[in-house]
Amino acid sequence: MLIPPEAGRTVASTNRAVSVIIPVYNGAAFLGEAIESVLRQTLPVQEILVIDDGSTDGSAEIARRYAGIRVLSFENAGLSTARNRGIAEATSHWIALLDCDDVWVDDKIERQMAKLAEHPTADVCVSGYQLLQDGVLGKVMRAPENFGELLERGTFSMPSCFVLRRSALLAVGGFDARVTSAEDWDCWLRLKRTGSTFVSCPEPLMHYRRHGNNLTSDAAFIYRGDLDIFDRFLLPKFPAPIRPLARWCRVSRLIADRAIVNRENGQRHLHLMLKSILMWPLGNWRRYKLAAHMALKRLGLVGRSQEQPAPAEPST
Repeated sequence: MLIPPEAGRTVASTNRAVSVIIPVYNGAAFLGEAIESVLRQTLPVQEILVIDDGSTDGSAEIARRYAGIRVLSFENAGLSTARNRGIAEATSHWIALLDCDDVWVDDKIERQMAKLAEHPTADVCVSGYQLLQDGVLGKVMRAPENFGELLERGTFSMPSCFVLRRSALLAVGGFDARVTSAEDWDCWLRLKRTGSTFVSCPEPLMHYRRHGNNLTSDAAFIYRGDLDIFDRFLLPKFPAPIRPLARWCRVSRLIADRAIVNRENGQRHLHLMLKSILMWPLGNWRRYKLAAHMALKRLGLVGRSQEQPAPAEPST
C-alpha cells in the first residue's frame, strides 16, 4: 500500500524542520544507540517517530524511555508500511530515515540541511556511510556527487543516509509495500521520474551496522529485488530486439555481486564469480582480478588480508 498524497498531519511552520522516522521490528539490541545518535545531532530535529512494527522483544519499551519521542505501535506489516506510517504522521517538511540498527554521525543533519539550503530546489540529500561491525568502523562508502544520474545503475547508499522532502515522498506514495527487496531503490527511481532532484554529501555521515540479520546479507534476496526493479523500470528503455541481451548482462553483474556478498558471509562464492564471467566476459574487468584472488584463497596461496575488498559501489 502506498501513501495517499493528502495523508498525514499539518507540517511544521518552518520549512527547515526535520522529522526522523525509525522503523523497528525486534531491534531492541541496537535501537537505543540509533535514538541516541539522533539526540546528539548538532542541529536538533523537530521530532523522532519510532514505528514499532509488531515487535515482541521490548523495542517499544526501549524507545519510550527517551523523553519526547513518539512511539507508534502496529501489527507487523513490513518495513515499507512502517516507514509510510511514519511519513504520514510526520509534522515536518523534511523526512530523515534511520534504520534501528544504524548510527548517525553527530553533525549529519546539520551538514545535509546546509547542503539542501545551498540547493533550495532539491528534494533529496544523500550522504556516504561507513561500515560498522562488532563495534569497529571499516570501509568508507562515499556517495557519488551525481547520485541522481547514476540511479539507473543502483542506489549506491543506504536508507539511513537520506533526507527527503516530505511532499515529494507523498507525491509518489512513499514506499511500495508490494516491493519486498530493494524497496528504497524503487522509491528513489519513482522520485526521479516525477522530477525530484538529488544532491549529495559524499562524506560518510552514517555508520551502517553489519550483523547476521541484515537483509543486505541475503545475497539471493538482493538478487531477486534488483532484477525485479530492473525488469520494471529499466529494461523497457532498451530497444525490444536487444532486451534479452541487456537482461543477460544484468544477470551476469548480479551474480558477481552475489559472489562478493557470499564471500563476505563465508559462503561458497568462486563458482558464482566464474559463472558471471562466462555469462558476460566483457566489461567490469575487476571480476577477473576478484576471481583470481578467490581461486588463490581456495588454494591457500593468499591470506584474507590480501584479498580484494568488495566494490565501493553496491548494486542495490
